[in-house]
Amino acid sequence: MGERPQIVGFGSVAVDHLLRVDQPLSRGKGRVLAESHAQGGNVATALVAAASLGTSTGYVGWLSTDPRDTSVVEGLSSRGVDLSRATYSAQARPVRSTILVDCTGERFIAYRDDTCLGAPPSLSLDDFDTARVLLIDAYAASTPAIVNKAVLHGIAVIADVEWSIGPATEDLLLLCQYLVLPWEFAATVTGEDSVNAIISALWSERSEAVVITRGASGAWLRQRGSQTVWHQAGFEVEVLDTTGCGDWFHGAYAAALSQGLDPRQSVRFAAAAAALSAEYLGGRSTEVTPAAVQHLLKAPHAPWPERVSG
Repeated sequence: MGERPQIVGFGSVAVDHLLRVDQPLSRGKGRVLAESHAQGGNVATALVAAASLGTSTGYVGWLSTDPRDTSVVEGLSSRGVDLSRATYSAQARPVRSTILVDCTGERFIAYRDDTCLGAPPSLSLDDFDTARVLLIDAYAASTPAIVNKAVLHGIAVIADVEWSIGPATEDLLLLCQYLVLPWEFAATVTGEDSVNAIISALWSERSEAVVITRGASGAWLRQRGSQTVWHQAGFEVEVLDTTGCGDWFHGAYAAALSQGLDPRQSVRFAAAAAALSAEYLGGRSTEVTPAAVQHLLKAPHAPWPERVSG
């Protein structure tokens, strides 16, 4: 067993079948340029990202014992994610995704998630004894008690939620101190269409920060102690594939928070890491390193957060 993790997470683990095509998705048809298979999943890839950026991480959710899924487990452990607290089951096969990536780097994901998801019943606070941050995704709506215990235990919970199952998801959002949500979901779940209104609707008494991401358009955030909303513009890079960019954002954001950066600094760090990940095919590039992120952050025209209201 290696270093005890500062960041732990439970949520989806996936196997991705990637098809890169020569036309925009809006065209409805295109020629396949490249085909590959890779490991994915929101929380799993975010933990790989945080580990790649120098923070100790651990996966505490379900993993498969099926021999066909050996590469999934190896894909996490080989990238530095501690699996000693995971729960293994033959019924915990990964989510299966087919991802179309078009000539602009945009993608469409089709997935099957008929497997063990969320947190195992055996998960206890002992699994968080060194953790500063817990990463969860939408499947945590099935295990809110564990999320609440983590919060009460003094752990910062970052929610990466992209879809809702109704009141259970809304309750989950209220539990978490840090929401990092995509614009489309945030607008849908709040019924609002402006960033100020969206953030205001998502803010709760537990909130430390609310972050809304919108791909190349950047991210908006508010942090505790201020009504100010900030905008972090996206970093300019040569985009090849946006698969996993959101996961890199969440992993880098978690890494920055665990290292003592405030939410505004963490968002800038996360935006740079996510941008770099778009320069490579697939969601788990080994090229996004701490040195590469710092180099982009220190570039002459690298964007800084700008006040947009408050």
